[in-house]
Amino acid sequence: MELIRIIRHLPGCDTNEEGEMLLSILIEALSYHDKVEVSFEGIISASSSFVNSSFVPLLAMMSFDDIKRRVRVTRANPQIGDMIRRRITFEAHRSVLAGAAA
Repeated sequence: MELIRIIRHLPGCDTNEEGEMLLSILIEALSYHDKVEVSFEGIISASSSFVNSSFVPLLAMMSFDDIKRRVRVTRANPQIGDMIRRRITFEAHRSVLAGAAA
């Protein structure tokens, strides 16, 4: 399992740009490793813009179940962990419903 310590790569978890930077790191790590651990150690907050730009786009590359199996978020405070979970779950279900309606 590859460990990504956000604090070593990003100045914060506040902007779309920072989210896109993490997304690039995630994509590269997932291309070489079956599982990736994303550590939020030392991070006290993350914006929805950051989460929308870093984790949600993974749904275009892999299934919801694959994300759950391959990407592990650790050391996140409850606010960050809940936001990541809610956003990915919401977008995954929205995508399924949109596909069913088409």
